[in-house]
Amino acid sequence: MMRSKVTKLTLFLLGQPRVERDGIPLEVDTRKAIALLSYLAVTHKHHSRDALAVFLWPEYSQSRAYANLRRTLWSLNKALAGQSLDVGRETIGLLHTELDIWIDVDHFLALIASCKQHGHAEHELCPLCLEALTDAVALYRDDFMHGFSLSDSAEFDEWQFFQSESMRRMLGNALERLVYGHSLAGQFEAAITYARRWLALDQLNEVAQRTLMRLYAWSEQWSAARRQYQECVRALDEQLGVPPQEETQQLYEAIKLQQVPPAEHSQPFTLLASSPATPAEPVSALLPEAHRHHLPALSGSFFGRTEELKSIARLLGNPACRLLTLVGPGGIGKTRLAVEAAYQALASFSHGAHFVPCSGVSSEAALTTAIADSLNFSFYSGPDPKQQLISYLRQKQLLLVIDNAENLGASVGLLAELLSNAPNLVIMVTSIERLNLSEEWTSEIHGLELPERADDLRAAEYGAVQFFEYSAHRVRADFALSDENVADVVRICHLVGGMPLGIELAASWLRVLSCREIVQEVERNLDFLATSLRDVPARHRSIRAVFEYSWQILSEEEQHVLRSLSVFCVGFCRDSAKEVASATLPMLMGLVDKSLLRRNPSGHFEMLNVIRQYAGEKLREADPEQIYERHSAFFTTMLERCGPQLTSGNHQEALGELKQRLEDIRAAWRWMIDHHSDRSQLFAYYLYQFYEMQSLFLEGEEVFHTMADRLAAQRTSPLAAQHADSVPLLQHQIRRAGMAYRLGMHERAVELLEYALPLFRERQMASEVAFCLTYLGDIARITGAYDRAQALLNEGRVICQQLGNRLLLARVSTNLGIVYGWLGEYLQARTLFQESLDISRLLGDLWGTTRAFINLGTIALYLSEYDESWRKLQESLALAKLLHDQYNIAISLNNLGSVAYELKEYVKARQFQYESLQICYEIGYRLGLAHTLIDLGKVDVALGDTETAWHSFRAALQFAVDLRAIPLALDILVELARLVQDDDPAHASAIIGAVMNHPSSNPEVLEVAQGLAAALHERVAAFGDSEAMQPNFDSIVSLLLNEPLALTRLGLPPMVGVRL
Repeated sequence: MMRSKVTKLTLFLLGQPRVERDGIPLEVDTRKAIALLSYLAVTHKHHSRDALAVFLWPEYSQSRAYANLRRTLWSLNKALAGQSLDVGRETIGLLHTELDIWIDVDHFLALIASCKQHGHAEHELCPLCLEALTDAVALYRDDFMHGFSLSDSAEFDEWQFFQSESMRRMLGNALERLVYGHSLAGQFEAAITYARRWLALDQLNEVAQRTLMRLYAWSEQWSAARRQYQECVRALDEQLGVPPQEETQQLYEAIKLQQVPPAEHSQPFTLLASSPATPAEPVSALLPEAHRHHLPALSGSFFGRTEELKSIARLLGNPACRLLTLVGPGGIGKTRLAVEAAYQALASFSHGAHFVPCSGVSSEAALTTAIADSLNFSFYSGPDPKQQLISYLRQKQLLLVIDNAENLGASVGLLAELLSNAPNLVIMVTSIERLNLSEEWTSEIHGLELPERADDLRAAEYGAVQFFEYSAHRVRADFALSDENVADVVRICHLVGGMPLGIELAASWLRVLSCREIVQEVERNLDFLATSLRDVPARHRSIRAVFEYSWQILSEEEQHVLRSLSVFCVGFCRDSAKEVASATLPMLMGLVDKSLLRRNPSGHFEMLNVIRQYAGEKLREADPEQIYERHSAFFTTMLERCGPQLTSGNHQEALGELKQRLEDIRAAWRWMIDHHSDRSQLFAYYLYQFYEMQSLFLEGEEVFHTMADRLAAQRTSPLAAQHADSVPLLQHQIRRAGMAYRLGMHERAVELLEYALPLFRERQMASEVAFCLTYLGDIARITGAYDRAQALLNEGRVICQQLGNRLLLARVSTNLGIVYGWLGEYLQARTLFQESLDISRLLGDLWGTTRAFINLGTIALYLSEYDESWRKLQESLALAKLLHDQYNIAISLNNLGSVAYELKEYVKARQFQYESLQICYEIGYRLGLAHTLIDLGKVDVALGDTETAWHSFRAALQFAVDLRAIPLALDILVELARLVQDDDPAHASAIIGAVMNHPSSNPEVLEVAQGLAAALHERVAAFGDSEAMQPNFDSIVSLLLNEPLALTRLGLPPMVGVRL
């Protein structure tokens, strides 16, 4: 609130400086006198004569500076009638006890701070808040000492700048809160007034721009809202050369339509109806000391770190935490975070926050001087400087920010000594390693938050991506995130682990490279991340320089362990670190303390990708063979343990462990192929099961393709003839074929399987022969070659029985049962499915059990046993979800939809099938897409939506034809004929004729087709259509898929088939 009485001395420093005594303007004859008075008043402390002389006359000799200080003191003391200054032999200050001083800065800061005393959450506003904030912004006439400077004192100008920046921040925050408070109260005119002032602080603040637009809209000033948008566009274009953010553009579209959501929607603040019941501490109680600081004014905006800032604020507010170390590797953003946290904590420290850079500080004496310099404290002759500093700090409530404390060594003991002697002192430290003091609390700082997936629709909201975009704008004003580059931006951010320095260095290359090219360079070469800017500290001019700095402080043993650990692709546990790198727990924790490793919540250790690159180079410079061999041996042993559990009761634990360590297992697999190819079969066998159980068909096909290529490359060796058709190569190729089969790449699968089959027969490798027969048989069934399918699968079944290979026998029995199901021999199919279920249960194979339940449920559906079908399919769905098996989840959902369809519960059926369709698309299961689209089409017909049904059938037909799934295509043609029979019976009849004439039509399809043919015969004669299509499968399909004009003749819209 404003002054209630006239005081003896009044200082107006918010704006052009003005001094009054007893309400009368005071003439001070020199600028240095104004500067001295302002400095003494705002800092609220006594300063040594030496410090003031250097501060105000830094370019003068000592004797001349002292003389100038004496003249200025005489002049100022005269103007203040000898009642204001306390001029001693050593120090100078203001006599607060004898002179009542009112300073607008003090009251502004106190009013802002009072809002934290109202007993409510920070995002809430009460009437007392609005009153205090209104008074505060009224006091703020202009920036601190606006228009005032000392041309011969850079130190004073720097101090003035810091003060001005801090208060300007506070003003912006106060205005924002006033805007939202008044808008929530419906007081739009008042809100508009404050919003204009808020925006005037920064015309590029799009949050303020949007807020003002909304306020105009809410007050129905639509023209003003549109003009404000144009002002926003102009400001952004003139100063940055960029368009408004998408949110701003969307708001403008809503303004044009006069459809802006009301004020109470999506507000960042909540307006309380009343003030707290407990009276808040009066503002006057907050006035003894000014909230000042000596913090660097960092350029640019602050991105992300919301949770880190909250955590730091909680720790700084905890009386037990007086020494907080922010620990993290170089370039991770510790300094920027610490300064931001200090700015936010200013109101909690009556003597402010002070930044102490320690990059060149290594002794206790140097640290003492650095702290004193930050405090603008000058030593005087007499006691030891450390004792002077302790005495000065003893009564202070302030925050020290000690930056780059890893240089301090044993001198960190000074920090503990200061804390023990200054009870209200809090120290926040940034360091790449812990200080190892008993008073120390630590907070590990990691990279900026990242989207886990490149296709995350909210990618632009993550701190790392926002910082990349900001950094990109600095070198290319026209850069904007887009669908074309966002995946590469996310990849860049992941490659550097969200490290701000890495992101900034990568973005700097946008001058000459695209985002995709930057990804390739970062993956290829650590030295790519560098800059030639001269104002960047040498240790931050490249990622390599950052890590060289950290490497030098490691012992030889630590260096050995770190480079050995780089062999791990992702995180690692204590056991693996011990086995592979001979790393003890104390050694691992030492590397954690030095920010070269981090320990995640699960207890595993992790290494930033860029640190791994650097340490990997160090490993390659040494002798890496032994480490790679130990790494491969460790994961071979793990696979020998986990692999058999995939088809037992411990499957969940095994799946989880394999999924977590998959990248390292693949690396060990590659090593085995290159050095011990005969031992790679173990990886092929168990990882095939893993990829299949997890529905990772796309990844599985790619991995087996890659591994097979590595094996094939061995043909260039002198033993080429021996390797041409080596067993390991063939084993990898048939498992690649198995993945291709799941993806609907049937021709590729058949080619690989048919090549390997006779070679396995020659070598009498019966299990691999049975594997080939199983997949060749099912592909034959899919393409309509039922006799060949039965022959292949029966042979495979006999082999499995002879071998006693029950796991593969269950698979063969399942595939053979599906053939019988397609041929309408449901009871025979059920017998085989039950056999598969019994075997799977006996083995503890939940994946096989899931498949058996699906097939038994499907047979029950065909036999109209709907309750039984529903039970079995619900069991399969539950098991598939337990295994996170998307493939079987999709099939279970679609078949449940079919049951709901038969029960005429069409809405429920559509829900099941839509969910199934989405999963099939995500995992690349094209055959599943075709099946689900057919069933969706049937539901659409039942609901009367024939147009959507047509699209569904047409898309399903496209998939079936691409897959050469002829029986399925025939089934779709029957549904298409049903759909058009009333509008165009001649074409429907031709479609049915093609189905009936095709040798791959199964009994069920033939039965339906025959019924439709009889009904259509009379309609065709009645229409007398002389241009009926020929009943030929290929011509019918060609016309339906490729001739949209013919579809127009049917009275239905054409549709382009969906393709993956």
